[in-house]
Amino acid sequence: MILSFIMKSGISKLWRIKETELSPVSEWKISSDFIWFFILSGVMIFGARYFKNPFFLKIGKNLLVISCFVYFLMGLGILDYNVKKMKFPPLMRYVVYILGILIYPIPVMLGITEVWFKMRR
Repeated sequence: MILSFIMKSGISKLWRIKETELSPVSEWKISSDFIWFFILSGVMIFGARYFKNPFFLKIGKNLLVISCFVYFLMGLGILDYNVKKMKFPPLMRYVVYILGILIYPIPVMLGITEVWFKMRR
């Protein structure tokens, strides 16, 4: 991973490509239409098991992994926003981040629920 970062930096300097910085995680947002990928993955998994079709089962599982990862990042952004808003001490902040990473479903659920309830106000 470090090697790819070094290569990216070297290539961008060689070809004079301007690098943009990422915004903070607490500001990351996606379109609310992305929830349809999550729903479609569940429908495909259920349908593939019902009709015994392994091809659609693999596609559904892959869509589920991708959408859960995106919602995981969104959930970490929500955690980060709220931890900064509540002005937690640094040690407590790290504990919340580590728990969010270790207990994977919580940030995923936070990311999914932000589609309907805006949690960053």
